[in-house]
Amino acid sequence: PHFIGLAGIELFDESGNFIHVSDATSTPAHPHYDQRSVDKLFDGVPHTCDELHHWLAPMSVPTVISIPLPRTASIGCIRFWNYNKSRTYSSRGARLVSVYLEGTCLFEGELRRSLGSLELEKAAHPAT
Repeated sequence: PHFIGLAGIELFDESGNFIHVSDATSTPAHPHYDQRSVDKLFDGVPHTCDELHHWLAPMSVPTVISIPLPRTASIGCIRFWNYNKSRTYSSRGARLVSVYLEGTCLFEGELRRSLGSLELEKAAHPAT
């Protein structure tokens, strides 16, 4: 089976303040026995290679992540952290993403593939 995943989603208001998210859901729903559930996207650990802090879902049908906003706020920034378990598995990351707010499309585009490493300098310039 093929999978799609993310390491985190961060939301900020128009003043740059972090917006705390709880009760997010994903469709298709994640099996209850698997720890890589949608709540991992908002656990505060987006920059990691630890798959226990990643969300992962089967890529058999279109996937939707619903995020109820906890308060009325203007969205200033949405930061996506792509799936980053390893260089081999970074291809599981989301690629084409659409963001909707109350039926209005805010963003439709492509996310950059993660490096599969936390060592940015080493990953960007591997030794020969």
